[in-house]
Amino acid sequence: MMKAIVADPAAAKKLELRDVEKPQPAPNQALIRVRAVSLNAGDTRSALNAEQPYIPGWDYAGKIEIPAADGSSLPAGTRVVGATAQGAWAQYVASPSGLHTEIPDAVSFEEAAALPVAASTAMLSLRQGGDLAGKKVLITGAAGGVGRYACQIASHLGAELYAISRRKELPKTLKDDDVNVVEVYSDMDAATTSAKFDFILESVGGHSLGRAIVSLATDGVCVTCGNSTQEETTFSVSDFYFADGVRLHGLYLGRQLMDGSLGSVLDDVLDLLTNGVIRPPIGARADLADIAEAAEQWKNQSIDGKIILNVS
Repeated sequence: MMKAIVADPAAAKKLELRDVEKPQPAPNQALIRVRAVSLNAGDTRSALNAEQPYIPGWDYAGKIEIPAADGSSLPAGTRVVGATAQGAWAQYVASPSGLHTEIPDAVSFEEAAALPVAASTAMLSLRQGGDLAGKKVLITGAAGGVGRYACQIASHLGAELYAISRRKELPKTLKDDDVNVVEVYSDMDAATTSAKFDFILESVGGHSLGRAIVSLATDGVCVTCGNSTQEETTFSVSDFYFADGVRLHGLYLGRQLMDGSLGSVLDDVLDLLTNGVIRPPIGARADLADIAEAAEQWKNQSIDGKIILNVS
């Protein structure tokens, strides 16, 4: 048996620490003893809205306890970071070798756990813009996990960076992150009335995405990687194609989880970390048993940065 968070719609707090059966790894899976996990918008929202009991969670960092029986994994004792479609908020997770990678000695479990979904999404999204040096880049949801990493990477790449967030403290936060930002707007309307952008990373959805799509400069790219408003989007098609050469690109890490390539993506993310390009924006630390309170903090947006839960 093991301890794990169970999302249960019948539970008083929706999320409870319970005794459940330890996962039995398939021949191509390593059994990993989890040491730290992080909360993302998607996994936390899904957990709070669960319609039937399950173990949620994407990001984890830990140590391989039992290597894959087919010899495909790293050896026992290796510190690894990875992600899974669900089940990370637990003491153990069974994972194919392609979905995790080794953690460098200088990186802690907490730092590693803050990376997988948010940092990978930010990095892969920005790659769609090509060479961003000197280009006008706009990041929505800039105070969130993906947004913070995206601002750090875009600034390092020499972009003329603009950000959107309602958090009044974001300019100071970005300065503390060593991010050079031209201006921080409170919403998409304010941003798009002042400029056309070569690249936009959009995660809010709804009206914000609609405005982003028609606010691209010639040959501009908008990457949409989320829909925090859970709203539909409408936009002027003529305003879009008259910009000429513009592109809307959808990005979702489900592909990397399905084809087993997330581990190689995480290698690139860890290179960014060890080379000082990004720093994990950890805003709060707690224990796995504190998941209900942590989820409430996420829901209320009372924490600036990633929430990390240590797993004992």
